[in-house]
Amino acid sequence: MKELNKNEKYLVISELASWYSPEELLELFGIKYVSIYHYCNRYGIPKYRESVSKHKQDFLNEYDNFLQTNREDSLARVKRKLGIG
Repeated sequence: MKELNKNEKYLVISELASWYSPEELLELFGIKYVSIYHYCNRYGIPKYRESVSKHKQDFLNEYDNFLQTNREDSLARVKRKLGIG
């Protein structure tokens, strides 16, 4: 694996640190944990764990909205077919 320069490390970390764990980035690009955390802290790049939590919460919020919308639509459809309300 080729040794990455500072700009290449920044590119990888800024694009992937919120989606790939430090273990995965080490395996894929040979970037060590200390470098990942250094770049994340220095440039305000979201770290993996906090990003995964945020992505999960965003997904769950969207899922809740999806369920609520479909519940309301189903109820309205049944009421309409029954001629109620």
